[in-house]
Amino acid sequence: LNNGIISESVTKLLNSSQEHDDLVSNPLTIKLRNHFKPILESEGYKGFFIITPDYINIGSMRDANLGDESLIDKLLLERAFRGETFLTLPQESDVPLLNSAGKMVENYPTMFLVSPFKDNKGDVIAVMTFRIDPNLEFSKQLSLGKIGNTGETYAFNRNAQLLSSIGFEENLKNIGIVDKDKTSILELTIHNPGVNLVEEGSIFNAKDYNEKPLTLMAESATKGESGVNLLGYSDYRGVNVIGAWKWNSEYNFGLATEIEFKEAYSTLLSLRYAMILTGLIGLSVIVAAYFYIRYSKNNKRLSLEDGLTGIANRRMLDLTLKNEFNHSMRYKKPLSILMIDVDFFKSYNDVFGHLVGDDALRKIAGLIKDCVHRKSDLVARYGGEEFCVVLPDTSSENAHQIAEKIREKVFAEKIDRNPIQGLKWITVSIGIKTLIVDEGIDIPIVISQADAALYQAKNAGRNRTQIFEN
Repeated sequence: LNNGIISESVTKLLNSSQEHDDLVSNPLTIKLRNHFKPILESEGYKGFFIITPDYINIGSMRDANLGDESLIDKLLLERAFRGETFLTLPQESDVPLLNSAGKMVENYPTMFLVSPFKDNKGDVIAVMTFRIDPNLEFSKQLSLGKIGNTGETYAFNRNAQLLSSIGFEENLKNIGIVDKDKTSILELTIHNPGVNLVEEGSIFNAKDYNEKPLTLMAESATKGESGVNLLGYSDYRGVNVIGAWKWNSEYNFGLATEIEFKEAYSTLLSLRYAMILTGLIGLSVIVAAYFYIRYSKNNKRLSLEDGLTGIANRRMLDLTLKNEFNHSMRYKKPLSILMIDVDFFKSYNDVFGHLVGDDALRKIAGLIKDCVHRKSDLVARYGGEEFCVVLPDTSSENAHQIAEKIREKVFAEKIDRNPIQGLKWITVSIGIKTLIVDEGIDIPIVISQADAALYQAKNAGRNRTQIFEN
C-alpha cells in the first residue's frame, strides 16, 4: 500500500487543506479513487478511507465522508497508528448504504479492514481502511456452521446485539421486531420473547421485545462464559432449542450454534450431540482464523506489491533476496541480479509530466515481466525508475541473455518519443552481477556491485548491458 500513486498522493493530501470542499475538488481525490476502484471491485470491498493522525478522512470513494472525523473508534485507530493491521467488528455506518434490495438505508451495518500507511522511512503517517459488508463476509462464513434443517450459527457483541445475519430474519421482519429495510445485524438483541413467535408471532407486540430478558445463552456468553445446554432453552424466537456457545475474548465477540430441540432429539441422538459439542469447540478458532487468513493475505499481497506497476515492491525484493542468498550458499548455485534503469527518465518526467511517466513505468514493468518466465524469478521495482530482477540458479551467460532480451524488447516497443538527449525511444541500461554466495557476502554489497555495472553501462552510452567484473 505504501508506494507509487498512493504514497505520492497521500503525502500531498496530508500537506494540503483538509477542509471538505478543498478535498472534494482536489485532483488527488480522483486519482486515488481511480487507483482503488479495481481493487475494491476485485476484492469485494465497498469503499476505502485514508485517515490522518487527527482522525480526519482525507480519502474516500464518497464526497460526503471527506473532511469528516472517522467513525472508527479512536482506540482502534491508535492500534493502526502503532503498526497493527486488523478487522473491526460490525458497526453502524456514518453514511447511507445499499441494502440487499438496492435501497439506501441509514445506519446500515459495516465493518473495516484497518492497516497502517507508512512513508519511505517506515513511519506510520496515516491509516488505510477498506469498507466490508458483514452480510457478505462474516455471515457467509458463519452459515457454514449450520447444523440440520433448523440449526444456525451466529455472532454477537458484548451487548448481545447480532453481528451476523440469521436464518429467521424474515419472520422477525414480518412481526415488526426488525425493520423491513434493515438487516438483523446490530438491529436485533438476543432477547427471550417469552412466547413462541413462530406460533404466536401475529399476536405479539413487537414493542415489548427489547423489554424482555436475554436468552439463557446470551446471558451467559455476554458475561464472557462458554457453555453447552442439551436440556433446552428458548432462543430469540422463543423456540425451544439446544445449543453451545463460546465467548472469544481476543476478538471480543461471542458465537452460538443452536438447533431446535425437537429436531435434535428426533433421530441420531448421539451423533447430534457430537456435532454440536465438537462443532462449536473449534468454531470460534476457525472463524477467527478465516478472517485472519483472508484479510492478512489480501493485506500482505497489497503490502508486497508495487502500487504503480503491479510488480513486486522493495519489501518483497528484500525478502526474496534473503531467501535466494541462503539457497545459493547452501546448494552452491549461481545467483544473478539485474539492476535496470530507465535512461534519462528524470528529464523525461520533467518534459511530459508524472502521469505520462507513470504510464511509461507500467509498460516497462510489464515488458520486463514478459522476459522472465520461471516461478522462482522475481521482477521488482527497486525505486523510482529503477527495477531489479532476481534470477536464482542462473549463470552469468544466461543472465546476460535475459538482460539483452529485456533491453531489446523495451527499445522495440517504442514507448513514446523521447526528445531528451537526441534519443528516439525510451531505452534502459542494465547492470548484471552473478555470484555463488559465500560466508561474509551480504546483500547490500551485491546490490551495489550490480548498480556499479549499471552505471558502467550508462557511462558507456546507455541502452546497454554490462556484467560486473572485480
